[in-house]
Amino acid sequence: MQSQIEEENLVQRFCHVLQEKSAEDIVNAQKGDIVLEYSILKILPPSQYHQTADYLAMLINNSLVVRGFYILHVRLKGILIRDVETYRSFIEILARKLRDIQGLEICHVHDAPFFFRQILSILSVFIKKEVRNKIFVIPKNSSSATCTGAATCAGDATFDYEKVSSDSSFYNNSSSLMSNNDPFV
Repeated sequence: MQSQIEEENLVQRFCHVLQEKSAEDIVNAQKGDIVLEYSILKILPPSQYHQTADYLAMLINNSLVVRGFYILHVRLKGILIRDVETYRSFIEILARKLRDIQGLEICHVHDAPFFFRQILSILSVFIKKEVRNKIFVIPKNSSSATCTGAATCAGDATFDYEKVSSDSSFYNNSSSLMSNNDPFV
């Protein structure tokens, strides 16, 4: 019984809804936004992956009912390139569970290491343009003073944000790869 409570607590710590504006010192965060914590995924047992995906889907659906949209903040602090393969099964479970859910307003990816942008640029060809244009990477060590809009920001410099999908001709040529009903294929 104690173990089950601890595992459920991990699921709720991995994905949760902000109760106060910027309550967790997350750039651009607002009350009601959904936060995913990579640091918790590292200690989440694989037996909880499906329950975690179900819980995240419930949070998203609740946000859709209350707000009409959902905003994600994915915190990747501490992620290493080898972790992408380590958690591949979890990523696949999430992709299958969330593929039909509409209403994403924006997805902020926080504390993203350099390699994450490279991987995202490769994978973005498989993500529908309307979803791709809602993904914004906020690199490590960015402050709320410089990250007030979206895509990419760093250090103390203030500048325009760059969307992940910058080469529209490349995506237009590859649009036949994407299904009309699936934002991730």
